[in-house]
Amino acid sequence: AGLAVFNSLLWWAISNNISPAGAGLGLIFVRALEASMYFHWVRKTTFGTNDPGPPDFTEPASDLFAPLFHYLIALSPLIIGLVWATLGAGKPILAVTQFDIADAAETPAALALLVGGMAFLPLTTSIAALQGRFLDILNPVTWVVMLYRMGAAYWIAAVIFYLTTCGYIDSEFDLSEKAFVRAYLRKVVTARVDARHGDDHVSLADPGPS
Repeated sequence: AGLAVFNSLLWWAISNNISPAGAGLGLIFVRALEASMYFHWVRKTTFGTNDPGPPDFTEPASDLFAPLFHYLIALSPLIIGLVWATLGAGKPILAVTQFDIADAAETPAALALLVGGMAFLPLTTSIAALQGRFLDILNPVTWVVMLYRMGAAYWIAAVIFYLTTCGYIDSEFDLSEKAFVRAYLRKVVTARVDARHGDDHVSLADPGPS
C-alpha cells in the first residue's frame, strides 16, 4: 500500500511537471522495489514458504537493481513489440504509453512478439526470479527444463497470473473479479486434489505385477 501511494505521488509530480527528473528517478526506485519484492515472493513460495517475510536490501546492486534489470529482460519481447507496433503505425515513440492493439495489426511481426511475450511472461519472470542469470531468461532450453521441473504447478501459477492481470487491467481489481478468481481457483485446486486422491486409490487397488 505504501508503494502504491508513493507511486501515485510520483506520477502526479511528473504529470504536473514538478521535478520530472527527480520523480522519474523515484519511479525507477519504486519499480526496483516492486521487482525485488516480487522475485523474493516467487523464490520463497516456490519452495513452500507460507510466510516469505521482507526481502533483504543490504546489497542494493544485487538485491534491488539486479531484479529490475532481470525483470526488464523478461519483459523485453513485450517492450520491443509495443515500440515496434507503435512506430509501424506511424506514431511517435512516446505514443507507446497510449498503445492501441489496432496498431499491432498493421505489423504482424510486432503482434507475434506481443502474443509470445505475454504467453511466456509467467515463465520468463519465474526463471528471472529463481535462477538470477539474465542469459537464461530468454533461453528456450531453460524454458523446457523449467516447464518439466514445475509440471502442472506452473500452469496453475500461469492461470493465477493471467486472471490477476486481467483483473487489474482497468487499474481496479473489484470484488466481483476477486470472487470469480477465488471460485475458479477453488475448482482447480479441488480437481487437482481429487485427481491425486484418485491416483492414490488406483495405486492401492491395483498394485501391478509383482
